[in-house]
Amino acid sequence: MPEDKQSIAKRPRYFDGQYLNVDDFVSEQEYHIDRQRRISKFLQISGILEGLDVTVGSNTQLTITPGAAIDDQGQQILLRSEAMFRENLLQSSNRFVIDLSDISKFSRTQSYNLWITWRKVESDPQTEEALEKDKNTRFYERPEIQLLPSQNKPEVPSVFLAVLNASSDGFTVGQTDLRQYSGLKLPAKDGKGVTLRSQDGASDRAILTGSLSVTGNVGIGTTSPAAKLAINGGLHVGGDSDPGDKNLLVDGTLSVNGESTLLGKATIQPSLTATASNQTLSAVHIKPIVPTSSYTGIQLNGLIVESGNVGIGTTNPAAKLEVNTGGGKTTSLKCEHNGSNFIVRPKSGGDSSTIIENTGGGKLLISPSADVEIGSAVTVKNNGEVKVESISTGGKILIKTANKNKYIICGDSDTIGSSADKTPDSEFKLEMACSRTLKENILSLSSDEAIQTLIGLRSVKYDYKGERAFRQILGFIAEEMPDNLASQDRQSLSPFEVIPVLTKVIQLQQESIKQLQEKVDVIWLQADKHKEECLS
Repeated sequence: MPEDKQSIAKRPRYFDGQYLNVDDFVSEQEYHIDRQRRISKFLQISGILEGLDVTVGSNTQLTITPGAAIDDQGQQILLRSEAMFRENLLQSSNRFVIDLSDISKFSRTQSYNLWITWRKVESDPQTEEALEKDKNTRFYERPEIQLLPSQNKPEVPSVFLAVLNASSDGFTVGQTDLRQYSGLKLPAKDGKGVTLRSQDGASDRAILTGSLSVTGNVGIGTTSPAAKLAINGGLHVGGDSDPGDKNLLVDGTLSVNGESTLLGKATIQPSLTATASNQTLSAVHIKPIVPTSSYTGIQLNGLIVESGNVGIGTTNPAAKLEVNTGGGKTTSLKCEHNGSNFIVRPKSGGDSSTIIENTGGGKLLISPSADVEIGSAVTVKNNGEVKVESISTGGKILIKTANKNKYIICGDSDTIGSSADKTPDSEFKLEMACSRTLKENILSLSSDEAIQTLIGLRSVKYDYKGERAFRQILGFIAEEMPDNLASQDRQSLSPFEVIPVLTKVIQLQQESIKQLQEKVDVIWLQADKHKEECLS
């Protein structure tokens, strides 16, 4: 802008017969220059307007095409036919070439920045016939090209053109994203208003710097948005890949405050990456947060599925909740509460049997306040009584009555025993005489004997000769029983004697589980201690 700040508030007023001198015409020019540059300074941002492309040929020939730019003072820089470079006049009609082959002028181990600067010089001297021959008749706005080390800045407002990387082989054009085009600027109180410029000079992309507040609707991909923000296409948050039409892709964390409604199929496909061994990776983490309040009796629901089936490990659940381990041998269901550890898992060995157990050391209670029916034949009442309606498998069972001392062996077609009686008795129960007073030579069953005995048992299924039930019976063959379980004639067996063997083996298993649990507890303590040390 003109240096004389007082002159920009006035402009000459011409009238007939007025005496004019040089200052009047200078004031006229300065007034219009000031008004033009003032608009550019406050409503435009510094940058390239057109052209000014930079290339390096043969490693040392720097070429700049004609073009235009504007600096932060609103001064228009036109590179048309002439420019100055280190006191050298460059002239051209289509491109400007600078020879960088003089190694003594440039260091070949650093980078340089190329700038273009607005300069004004006097030109076009008066003719020989003029009274003042030493005067020039024009001001020539001839730009200056500057090549400065990257750590140095021009002393006057300039526009950046390119980065040149120097090496022993010559120069190459470096990082191009520092080259910026001019754009628009909105005035602000602190002088840092919102700016809008094209991205790398591209004709179809713009960069908005600052915040944008819109009172109406904004449409992306639509000319008639009906919502505050309407996007006709895909939206990718945190990246720049195409998520597909009408898709939302979020790289990172998605936080939603308030209720959310998903219409249509929702697929959650997280990408989980392990950074160390033995890590636990969670695909979906539901952690409701309830602000502290004076209300009581609040019921907290983490997940509600109002209709349809839920599948874990399957994409086609056939029940309200189906858990599928994919044919594996791992636990498919686990519930922990108050020290209890209820699990459902397949039986070891790979068969199709299912085990339901409480591995936490507590009891496994099934409907303790009501009767439990097993099929239609057996009822376990909540007072401890067991009621067997019938023996429909074709097998035989030995039962003793407590008050009548009667033993009954019942099958489908026979009744064998002492004073056999099928009459129901209110005190009828199954028991075995086990008092210490009736026994002698009491020895503990060794671990090895119990294990070997259990291994020696062969479970079979069979039919009694002459009797066919709707299915085969499960049991043992008396002749194949281990010696310590076999009867004298090996024609019968006592199922009660299998119980001590199972008890001993289970005790060994429980002891092993306990020891393993203690080791796990120690490992957890060490891990917690290590975590606390890391956090501190």
